[in-house]
Amino acid sequence: MKIKKVLVPTDFSENSLAALKFANHFIDHYGSCIDLIHVVPFGKYFVDSFEKLGLPLDMDSDVYPKVMSEAHDELERIASEHIRREYRGHMHACVDRKIWQAVCDYANRGDYDLILMSNKGAHESDFLRGGIAEKVIRHSKVPVLTVDQSAHETGFTNIMVPVDLSDLSFSAIPITFELARYFGAKMTFFHTVEMYASDIDGVAFAGPYTTTDAAYGTLMNRMDSYFAEHENLNLFLKRTGVKFEDHLVWSDGTDSYTIPVTTAVVQGISAHFEITEYANENADLLVMTTHGRTGLAKLFLGSTAGQVVQHTEIPVLTIKPESMHNQVTNENHEEEHAQ
Repeated sequence: MKIKKVLVPTDFSENSLAALKFANHFIDHYGSCIDLIHVVPFGKYFVDSFEKLGLPLDMDSDVYPKVMSEAHDELERIASEHIRREYRGHMHACVDRKIWQAVCDYANRGDYDLILMSNKGAHESDFLRGGIAEKVIRHSKVPVLTVDQSAHETGFTNIMVPVDLSDLSFSAIPITFELARYFGAKMTFFHTVEMYASDIDGVAFAGPYTTTDAAYGTLMNRMDSYFAEHENLNLFLKRTGVKFEDHLVWSDGTDSYTIPVTTAVVQGISAHFEITEYANENADLLVMTTHGRTGLAKLFLGSTAGQVVQHTEIPVLTIKPESMHNQVTNENHEEEHAQ
């Protein structure tokens, strides 16, 4: 995955600048173009309040143009402070009742490779990912990376990927490899064996295993098959002879790169709890698909992925497999009508 075009939402708060600072990593590695978007949260209640006051103001001709001009000037200002001129793209300001929907719509139709946003904005929530970030993650077809203030300075040293035995969960591996290669990081495959688990068809999941060794062997064999079936990725696993410690190798025939990989297998009742706890204690970036074979295959919020996103203390990159894009569009329409 090449990250050539990045969209950075901002509410102009100090917290939201974390993403803008981090964008320079993609500039340095990919020469990415960085676009900024600011959504002014003028809702119907705001319009009604003006009408009740009886003021001779027209929202379209009097209020919106001034707000848009001020927002655009502020976008230009913060972009000039943090992004080199040649990599600054479009500065987009708009008015919308739903900030998350405006960001998703703009990103989905703008051919972006990534939405990069801070995990908190001006209004911090009890969850680590604020309400806006959470909804963008849920509804965007574009991968979403949420970062904190420290990510720009420290980078990443251990990138964790939760995997089950599905192709959907494995689809997060290529971009994880790209990021690990850039940051010089190691990778961790994290596999949770959920006790009493079944898939969405009610069929008992492959497990629980009699030993973690058996779970590890099954996972490695399935991953070998996945890479063989997707030769275009140019990835394969190379065994070291030490269980749970392997190498992931990229090779195009003339060049190759190797990244050390640790596989962690944990048995527990709750997949999201095990993933969150391990990530917070051992990793500094979590990369995961929003759907998989077990808990990851359920509707996003309230599912494994949703719980993990809300409670993980480290930066998170979420990827929605292309096969789920139509479902995401339908869910967006249903939520829009419900509200």
